[in-house]
Amino acid sequence: MKQVYIADDPTEAHLVKGILEQYGISCEIRGESLWIARGQLPLTSETLPTIWIFDDNRFDEATELTERFQNGTLSSKAGANWKCPECGEEVEGQFTECWQCGANRPEETQIYESWAGGAIENAPLSQLSKSVMEEYLKSTEIIDWQDRGVLSKARELAVGADKATDIARSCFEWVRDEIKHIGDYDIQTVACSASEVLRAGSGICYAKSHLLAALLRANSIPAGICYQRLIRDDGRSFCLHGFNAVYLEKYGWYRIDPRGNKEGVNAQFTPPQEQLAFTVRLEGEANLPEIWTEPLGMIVERLRRYKTKDQLWNILPDIQII
Repeated sequence: MKQVYIADDPTEAHLVKGILEQYGISCEIRGESLWIARGQLPLTSETLPTIWIFDDNRFDEATELTERFQNGTLSSKAGANWKCPECGEEVEGQFTECWQCGANRPEETQIYESWAGGAIENAPLSQLSKSVMEEYLKSTEIIDWQDRGVLSKARELAVGADKATDIARSCFEWVRDEIKHIGDYDIQTVACSASEVLRAGSGICYAKSHLLAALLRANSIPAGICYQRLIRDDGRSFCLHGFNAVYLEKYGWYRIDPRGNKEGVNAQFTPPQEQLAFTVRLEGEANLPEIWTEPLGMIVERLRRYKTKDQLWNILPDIQII
């Protein structure tokens, strides 16, 4: 295997991975889990996400594609040639700018302009973005929607709903209201994967977001994981809070929080208006802009290591904001 690219962040890494795979170049991302520790580690080639190809014979081709991605001349392998509206030059379909005068391709949206980690807000999915979106539909070890129980519940929640938005609302409200938050109910069981949360009927915010992502993906709705950094009840320490983003064709990426409502917490599904469980208000708090395809490694590690809520509660994950 050979390294072909060092990305600035996980979002860019997944975009480049999607480009290479669209051209039939198999690859993987390494170092993504280190990104969350960027406030404690220096930003070097060892701590930034990197892309490695499996077939060394395609190294030159992969390098050329990544260079074209960097200079903004590559959007998608497929596509018809287009005529520049400024100078009339005919340009090949894979280019987004006219090589003669530099004008943008008509009605072309650069996929890497979005903050949302893999797709364009409020825009139809291009062929390239569909490749990226596949990452938000995968069944994985933690978001294991192919589990029989998860798949059955996903199908049940979709009954009677004709539109993706309605299915997404059904899944969101069920996880929010029916899966108990272990902090609110003093439940000691610590679940991690979607199937574990479903069987337990409870979970912390991270775990509930894993289940919601799985239910959405099982219904072919792209879904990812999001985080906020929030101050804890002691008023001194901070921790990460996990929730979701769902891709709805009419609205683009839309953030939803299935944590569970209580006094002072009122998360709703009202697209395009966002209504999360918590808002960032105090110094040190932050909305992390990434939409992750997988939960952060430090989250999974804590949920796997600590077996009871009391053990977990005082060491909830946190990051330093830089």
